[in-house]
Amino acid sequence: MSERPKILVVDDSESNLFLLEEVLKEFNYRVAKAKSGKEALEKIYQERPDLVLLDIMMPETSGFHVLEHLKQSNNKIPIIILSARSSEQDMQKAFSLGARLFIKKPVIITNILAKIEEILLEHKN
Repeated sequence: MSERPKILVVDDSESNLFLLEEVLKEFNYRVAKAKSGKEALEKIYQERPDLVLLDIMMPETSGFHVLEHLKQSNNKIPIIILSARSSEQDMQKAFSLGARLFIKKPVIITNILAKIEEILLEHKN
């Protein structure tokens, strides 16, 4: 049996990190967490997750900066944005920087789980 995918959850909210980690583990995903964009970049290169759930508004380094860095380094890891910040400009910027999906907070967990499976399957093929 192959190892379950690893998902990096990036959010500066402790409660969001906890909730997403618990749900993802319930569905047998391996989970890594980061509380800032800077920490997210470190974990992406150290832990090589299969997918990233990324908040935009964070201290130090924003989610947009993380996306810019990954795009410049030609990293093809699938990114799903989870953000309360959801103007048309924010969505367009996220997609232009390589985000696969933009989900507005508060999130519906079942929707996220379905999208994670879909994107991981696409990325694998």
